[in-house]
Parts: sequence; C-alpha cells; structure tokens
Amino acid sequence: MSRPVFVCVPGASHSHLIYEPLRASLAYYGYTAYPLALPSVGGNPPTYDFTEDVRAIRNLCAELADSGQDVILVMHAYGGLPGGEALWGLGRGERAQRGLRGGVIRLVFIMSWLAVEGFQGSPRGDVTGMFPYMRCDLRVSFLNSTSSLKSLFPQKGLPRRLPFRVLRYFTTEWRPEEQKRAISQDSSGLVMSKGARVFLTVFQRGITTIDPRQARAVFYNDMPRAEADYWTSQLLPQSIGVFWSQTTYASWRYIPTTYVLCGQDQCVTLPYAEMMLQTASESRPNMIDTVERCEDGGHSIMLSRVEWTTNMLRRAAGEAA
Repeated sequence: MSRPVFVCVPGASHSHLIYEPLRASLAYYGYTAYPLALPSVGGNPPTYDFTEDVRAIRNLCAELADSGQDVILVMHAYGGLPGGEALWGLGRGERAQRGLRGGVIRLVFIMSWLAVEGFQGSPRGDVTGMFPYMRCDLRVSFLNSTSSLKSLFPQKGLPRRLPFRVLRYFTTEWRPEEQKRAISQDSSGLVMSKGARVFLTVFQRGITTIDPRQARAVFYNDMPRAEADYWTSQLLPQSIGVFWSQTTYASWRYIPTTYVLCGQDQCVTLPYAEMMLQTASESRPNMIDTVERCEDGGHSIMLSRVEWTTNMLRRAAGEAA
C-alpha cells in the first residue's frame, strides 16, 4: 500500500517555506509533503477574505485525491480556518460512497483554529481584537462629503457614489445614529447625500504586518536567536480580510482529526488552544480522536522541533513512531 501524502498549510504572515525542514525530514522516511502557499499571504494584492485560501487548499487536496492518493492535511495556526472550511466531500469515506478512490484520511491541527460553523474572529472592519504584535494598515478619520472625504481621492476628488470596488476594505460607523439616512446603497455602491457626515475606517492597502521586535518572543521563542532572526526576516504582509471571514463548515466533524498542543506557544497560547479543543470535542458530531502534546514546543514546531513533528506525523499516518 502506498504511503499517504501531506498537504501542509502555513499560518498567517508565513510562507510555505516554513515547512521545508519538515518536508525534507518526512522525505527521509519515504513521505511526500506539499507545502502550500496561501494567496492571502504576501498581500499584493490583498484578498478580500479567506475564500482564495479555501480554494487553494481544496484544489490541491482534490487533485491529489483524484489521482488516487490518501491525503493528510496539516494546518498551522490561522491555516485551520480555511483548512477546516475547504474539505466538504473530500474525506476518503465520502468519496468511497461515490465510488471514488483516494481522499483526505486525517486532519492535523498544530496550535490551529478549530472553528465551529459560524465562527468569525471579528466583524468586518473591527481591529480591536487583533493581536498587539499585528500592525494594521489603518487610518480612522472624521469625514464629510464635501471636504474631508476628498482627501482620500486627491486626484479627482470625491464622487457622490463610492463604488464597492473602492469600499471593499471600508466600514462605516455612524454618528449620530439618526444620520444613517445620509448614505444609501444601490447596486453599484454607496450614495452620499449632500452634507453627510460619517466616520470611515479606511484600510488603505487591506493588510497587516508583524512587528519584527515582537516576532521572536511570539513565534520563535524556542529556537536559537540567529534562526529566529532569520525567520523574522521572512515574515510577509497578511491580507487583513481573512480575520473577518465567517466559517460555514467544520471538516473535523467528518474526518479523523489530530490536535497538537504546544506548551510554550506564546501566540495562540496553550489555554486558548485547550479551550478550542474542549469546545470542539464536546460538540457533536466530531472525529477528534487524537491529542498530541509537545510540552517544550513553541508556536512554530515545524521549524524548532522538526524530529518531534516528523514522528507525530508518522503516527498520524499510521506508523508506530
């Protein structure tokens, strides 16, 4: 019987390269791993939400399944949101019912978001819940339709109608409440009434970046400083819209699942991960059948604890590693 293959999904602001040491280690034991680059990472152009990430994960897993491969999906941190969303109908059992070979046989969440249906980190436009090490490309201004708003459109000034393509990273907060009627919506955008006053939260590029001064303590606290500094230099802008996405599907209900807890994680943190795990485990149905613990591991064990992570994935594949 052929070995399963691994699809490896990184977290926010991290490229697929964080899985290269693990990919090489798995290859030594005869496994193939496919580190996946998420469209939302890099932020050029930013993605509106996590839809493109979901599509990228689904397309790769479906391609491998259609070739008859058994797939183990490995997700790190944010990667669990699009990963958990992406796999409807791709479990091996579901495919077998349709007479198809191959499919996803296991999910592995590494300190990753284990979201129930309907989960949304924050309402669109709200950055109050962002981690303190995340720098949001954000400006908040008091604006009106005749003068201040024009500063956002210095070339041509403000049109009466603001197209949705312009407003995709905008939210509106009305003060006072009765002035809501000052702006109306039609099929192409928002129409400003003369003299309307509104607060606009403006995401100029729709991205967030990691404060490099805090990255080592948050992501790489369990590795030598030189390595931590290198991986800090590799961090990328992240499309902010993914954090406002709302889930509609939870793959861990239907596909056997391993959850990995890391005792020294300063990003997700152990208490929060345990809370997510408990919530999911108490809901029905679920197929969370394995919990692995890396007590001395920080947030990025695919870099800092390569041997441990390799052996954990070998166990996920059915070996007695």
